[in-house]
Amino acid sequence: MHLLKRLIDFLVFGNIYIAACVLALYFATCIINSIPVALSPTAVFIFSSTCLYYNFHHHSNNISLRSLNAMIASFRSLGLSRSEKVSGGICILLLLYSLIYIPAHILFIFIVSGLFSMMYSLPLLPYKGKVRRLREFLHFKLPFLSASYALVTVLVPLFEYRLDIAPGPVFLQAISRALFIYGLCIPFEIRDLDKERKWGVRTIPVVYGVRATKMIGILILLLSILFRHILYRNGWMEWPVVLALDASFVVAMIWIVWAKTQQSRYYSKFFVDGTMILQLFFVYLAVL
Repeated sequence: MHLLKRLIDFLVFGNIYIAACVLALYFATCIINSIPVALSPTAVFIFSSTCLYYNFHHHSNNISLRSLNAMIASFRSLGLSRSEKVSGGICILLLLYSLIYIPAHILFIFIVSGLFSMMYSLPLLPYKGKVRRLREFLHFKLPFLSASYALVTVLVPLFEYRLDIAPGPVFLQAISRALFIYGLCIPFEIRDLDKERKWGVRTIPVVYGVRATKMIGILILLLSILFRHILYRNGWMEWPVVLALDASFVVAMIWIVWAKTQQSRYYSKFFVDGTMILQLFFVYLAVL
């Protein structure tokens, strides 16, 4: 049991698990749109870059941008564990390998998503005489994070295979995915309430309280369900797939309702994030 716990901790807190979750959403989009599911170079890039980014984000507060030398010195002083170095090295090799085969138009989407991610983690945005991170802006933090997920897990597979799909269903699928991610972020926001308040960061729970935050999250998910039913009414999505996606959204709502400021370290990182994998499982069952 101790060995199993160490393995789970390595996967979850080494951000391999969240990389698998993002990849699951990419595969879910493939299944929904009758795209062959394969471990393509694009899929490998999504997995490896997600793992690298989340590990980078974990240490981003300790990275200095005052100068190139200061940045290099801050990287050297991060004190990465052996497992972080090994998994990071493997992900870098996978990322470089996949880059060779990724088409230019897909690479452009990854670059845009990467810019969003860097602005989220690093103080790159000048505002009122200071340089701030995107996550410090109350009304931009979650929308930009959700948009990044939608770009990578919806637009990338659709554009990669150059499907002849009208803009309407593409837009609705992307919006629905973004709202899904927004809802999944709510338990994390509630978890970090005390820390963000201590550091003076204005987040939804800090400004509006936990109860209002939960209501916002549930309303966002209900809005996404509405968009999805518009897809069905217009013949752009099959009914079993709609039900499968709705089921995963109900699970996400349950996580929001149960979320607390004092929660197990597995609650958000394992169970809430795992809803992405659960969505893939539901969608797979729907098309059997």
